[in-house]
Amino acid sequence: MNHDYLLSKTQCPSCLKRDLRQWLKAGVLDNGVFEDTETGTPQGGVI
Repeated sequence: MNHDYLLSKTQCPSCLKRDLRQWLKAGVLDNGVFEDTETGTPQGGVI
């Protein structure tokens, strides 16, 4: 899922949108290896 497209469809204050962008771009830690995330959404995330 494209992060920019997702955020463009989200109706919320800009401060919350900034937090959402940071959450989407946070990356993942898999078996001790960090990987950046440019697309996609976390599965099983709290949001």
